[in-house]
Amino acid sequence: MPVEWNIDDMSVPRYWKRAARELSERDVVLRKIIAATPGLTLRSRGDAFHTLARSIVGQQISVKAADSIWQKFNASVHTIAPHTVHKHNVDRLRTCGLSHSKITYLQDLSLHFLEKKLVPEKWDEMSDDQLIIELTKVKGIGRRDVSNLSSDAAECVPDCRSRSTARDESALQQGKTLIAPQNRTN
Repeated sequence: MPVEWNIDDMSVPRYWKRAARELSERDVVLRKIIAATPGLTLRSRGDAFHTLARSIVGQQISVKAADSIWQKFNASVHTIAPHTVHKHNVDRLRTCGLSHSKITYLQDLSLHFLEKKLVPEKWDEMSDDQLIIELTKVKGIGRRDVSNLSSDAAECVPDCRSRSTARDESALQQGKTLIAPQNRTN
């Protein structure tokens, strides 16, 4: 059973209205999609640790497997936060389906937050390159995870950097075919 999020606990990124307006002005197909889906927005919990932890858990496995492991992890740890993940029993984490490597990565991520080596409130002062360097110091965090952080939980990065991922491109292509199938070229 998938984890259900209370939409009231999630916020619309502050850049959303401007982004939707600019995309509508630049792309006729996106204009139709945006107009056909009023009220549909990107939502964020605004929690960088949670987003990065989820990214680690989901690396190199199917979405269904990642969801299953995340649910078990969430049930075992209860509160996904640096202090709870770091102190959690490694054997119990293994029973959630996490590999030794992913447990190491989650522990390192937790330690970076606990030791204030990662401070999301300072990320808006960093260039994209500085942010990538900072985040990829954590074992198991790569450039794609940094991109996921920005696209999935843009509120985590105060200046709302926007990066496109392969998943974003795929979703856009699917949306385009739903709204304007006559524009398909493949």
